[in-house]
Amino acid sequence: DMLCTDKIEKVLLELLECPETPQRVLCGLCLLLSHAVWNHPRNQQRFGSERFVKKLFSLLSQHGDLTLYCLMALVNLSYANPQGQACICGCGGIPALLGQLSSPLYEVRRTASFCLGNLVKENLSNAQELVRHGGVELLVRCLNDDEEDELSKTAYSALCLLGESGLSKL
Repeated sequence: DMLCTDKIEKVLLELLECPETPQRVLCGLCLLLSHAVWNHPRNQQRFGSERFVKKLFSLLSQHGDLTLYCLMALVNLSYANPQGQACICGCGGIPALLGQLSSPLYEVRRTASFCLGNLVKENLSNAQELVRHGGVELLVRCLNDDEEDELSKTAYSALCLLGESGLSKL
């Protein structure tokens, strides 16, 4: 609850948007944001604004830890949050996240897959958007027969959450 203030929101945005903010600080801010919104509807609403979401997507073009921490924030913003699902999708989230499925970094692919599952869960329009952008094929490519592979598990879960939209594409 301490992070749910106008002052904290303003400072976080200023730091995220400042071109001189060091990458390690940006990583920490994204990780802080991820923790602040995890299972916290009021913080999801506050930090799930179009401005925050667009900034997170602009940072996805970075590599390594920053990309991963941005994705973690998006995962937690989209979890059980219809407003967050709509905002993320409305900001071009589906194509941006599908693009992360081809990252050379396993954790980035796994987290992007998990976020896609959150976006389509109980959300028909997002499921249809994912199908339109070729998401079924990209998620199927993440599957394998290793029972311990978390990427495969999250991709399978996302495919199952597509419902009729995904089934018709398969």
